[in-house]
Parts: sequence; C-alpha cells; structure tokens
Amino acid sequence: MTVTLSADLRDALLDGTPYRIAIPARWNGTLLLDLDFVPSPGTFPSPVHAWLLSQEYAIAGTARVTNTVSASVWAHRLLQVLHVARKAHGRPARVIAYGQSGGGATARAFAQEMPHSIDGAIAMSTPGSGQVSVLNQALDATFAARALLAPDDDLLPLVGLPADLAPVEAEWRRVLAAAQGTAGGRARIALSATLAQLPCWGLDTSAAGAPDPRDIPAVQQGLFLELDYLAAGRHRASLRQAVESLAGNASWNTGIDYAGLFAAAGATERDVVAALYDQAGLDLAVDLARVNAAQRIAADPVAVDYGRESSSDGRLAKPLLAMTTTGDPLLPVSNARPLETAARAAGVAGLLRMLYVEAPGHCAFTMAEIGAALVTMSERIDTGRWPATSPQAMNQRGARLDAGRTRFIDYDPGPGYRPFFAYSEFPVS
Repeated sequence: MTVTLSADLRDALLDGTPYRIAIPARWNGTLLLDLDFVPSPGTFPSPVHAWLLSQEYAIAGTARVTNTVSASVWAHRLLQVLHVARKAHGRPARVIAYGQSGGGATARAFAQEMPHSIDGAIAMSTPGSGQVSVLNQALDATFAARALLAPDDDLLPLVGLPADLAPVEAEWRRVLAAAQGTAGGRARIALSATLAQLPCWGLDTSAAGAPDPRDIPAVQQGLFLELDYLAAGRHRASLRQAVESLAGNASWNTGIDYAGLFAAAGATERDVVAALYDQAGLDLAVDLARVNAAQRIAADPVAVDYGRESSSDGRLAKPLLAMTTTGDPLLPVSNARPLETAARAAGVAGLLRMLYVEAPGHCAFTMAEIGAALVTMSERIDTGRWPATSPQAMNQRGARLDAGRTRFIDYDPGPGYRPFFAYSEFPVS
C-alpha cells in the first residue's frame, strides 16, 4: 500500500529510543500515539500502520525498547514524542493513545497517569490488571504441571530462569509430549491449564471459535497446546525478560488454594477435566491436594512493587476503549475483567468500554475491527458521549470501512484471574 506523507520525521530521544512521526498528505486531525510505530527489527510501515495512514490518521511513536516492561516508562517516552510532534506540526484536533499488548498497557497508562496529554485511549490485547497477574497465571500453570507430571525434575525451574532457555524448553516439551500420550497425562495437562484459566483454542489460527465443549479431545488438545506454548514456547522467553526488567521475581503462589482456583475456572473446562479424570480412573481431589502440597514460591516484594507500574488502578481521567480477542494465548481473556472492576471501584466506569472479538491469537485484530474502535473513540471525543458499543453496532461500524471482516461478540470473561492492582496489598492476606 502506497501512502503519501506530508511530513516524516525520524530521530531518537535522548535515551536513544528511536521515534517516528508521520503525517499523511490528507490528515483527519487525529494523531495516534503508538509504542510500536518503529519496528524493532522490521520495516516501515506495517500493514496496519500503512492502512491507518491511508485512512488519514497521523501516527507518532517509538520502537519498543525492551530494557523495561513498565508501561509508565513507555508512556513517558511517547509523551516526549508527542511534544516533538506538537512543536513541529501544531496541536492535533484529537490525540489518541493507541496500542496492542504492551502498547495497550501504555495507552491505558496515559488514561491513568497523564490524561492531560490525550483525548482518549484504545488499549488492545492487554491484561486487565497488569503484568503481575500475567506472571502469576504462568506460574500457576507450570507449577501445577510440574507437581503433577515431573515433581522431581530439576531441569524444570519455575523461577530464576537461566539465560539459555533452550534446555528448559526442550525438557518441558519432552515432559508434556510424554504426558499427552497417556490418559492420565492428558487429564493432568488439562487440569494444569484450567487452574490458570488458559484458553483452549488460542493457538489454532484457523478456528472461528472455541471447540464444542462436548468435544472433549478437542478441548484437551487446545489446553495441551496452550500449556506447551506457555512452558516451552515464545511466552517463556517473554516471562524471563519481564523478570529481568522487574529486577526480581514478581510472581508467587504462597497462600493460594488450587482447589479454589479450579472451582473458579470456567464450567466448560471444569467439566472436561472431570470427564478426563473419570476416563483415566484418577481422583481429581487427590491431584488438587498434590498441587496444594507442593513447595510454594514466594515473590520478591521489591519486584512486585515495581510491577505496580504496569498495573491498573482504575482511576481513568479520559475515555478508554479496551479490546481483546477471546482466544488470546499470550494474555488470556480471563485477565480482562479486572480493568472494569477497578474502574467501577474508582467511580469512573462511565469512561470505560470493553469490547470482545471472537478470534484466536494475540493482537489478531482485523483492520476493520481496529478502524471501528478508532471511529468509536473519535465520536466519543467529539461529542462527549459514547456511541453504541454493542457487538452489532461495532460490526456495522466496521463493515462501513470495507477493510475486512469484524467479529465483535457479547462475552463474559469471568471475574478475573488473580487480579493484582496498583493499589493491591502485598503480601496478599
């Protein structure tokens, strides 16, 4: 896609972070602030960025320099780029903090911490409470899997991950593949993934929706793939990077009752686990007790406190549109609801709208879905009132853009998986 620009500034901040400001020849007056505008590595522009520029949005952003996972730090870097853009091109009609994954957390940070700089924010594929909750989710899944499948395997560290992750990943793949070959192993894999409320279809990019809950093998296969991805795939490396950035272990399971976590999981997954345990002739209560009896892992309080910087406190001061796919394998949708909970507790629920897209994958939105979110936020900024944000309204808005399909649905993500907010007490009583 060819895009004609009236301005294209590329430079670096004083700390060395590359940035770019692109203004289309025809500009609708909206400037998007995007953490991931400068690919690292990669080429400019991405298909989505090219489409946004073709839709007359200007974009200012940085490369995601991975010396931190702090949404606050990322947001402050973007704020510097915004000042450069304003000095060079004047004050935009609208400024929207926009991003996916860590970029979504950064957009949310703008709405909480520096709302004077923006008019609204769109946060996509980002956890509802923050990084600490995601780390705990990963710990619970791998903790249970090790306790049930390989309790004495020293090649499976859960914290203090080595710089060379290849041997750890290889051992996880070996252990999980062997377990998947037996009825008992399949049951225990499903239990481990269910305890952490992982999705059962996020890695099947061809799927239109979750498997039929009556198709026990399909649900179990999805949970196996998700657990393997988390323990031995790209997710594992991202967890190690997060721990390095937080300067310590910010995840823990001291005081956690795994029987209680299982009871809080989705009904479909609980029913599938129960059926698999019956098929294998195993006692589910006994295995939950085994997980509960395993030696627990404590967090570094300093790391937890630093992790608060990427956590929500719910105190929004500008409109925020949060959007997630229901089959996200990296940041599961079970983490979505705490954002709404925190906003309600802060008395600003009216500033938030939650959108759910029925799709597998992380950051797997179509251009039409992203465009519909931007049109919605622009109307909210211009009128001071939210337009309709029902799935039907969002799908209609996206269809008018002629940019691909839209898959907005009504969805209940549940109360949230072990939410940890910026204001949460630690240790948890």
